[in-house]
Amino acid sequence: MTDVRAYLRAGDIARLSGASVRTVRRWIADEILPSVKVRGMRLVPRKAVERLLSPASWNWEDLDEISKEQCVIQIRESS
Repeated sequence: MTDVRAYLRAGDIARLSGASVRTVRRWIADEILPSVKVRGMRLVPRKAVERLLSPASWNWEDLDEISKEQCVIQIRESS
């Protein structure tokens, strides 16, 4: 059986990240965040959310030089 505590729903991720639920669902659809469907619920591993939100995953010195689209590409490549 799946340990639900190790997984988060889109609404939980939205509250943690400050993004909208729609944005989180887009991240899931675009496979920026991996997910599994359990009993009709789309769940994302907590570790994947922690990786996405971790400041260590960003190169802050270069952030001003790259566009939002490039940030998404970097997140996908690091997953």
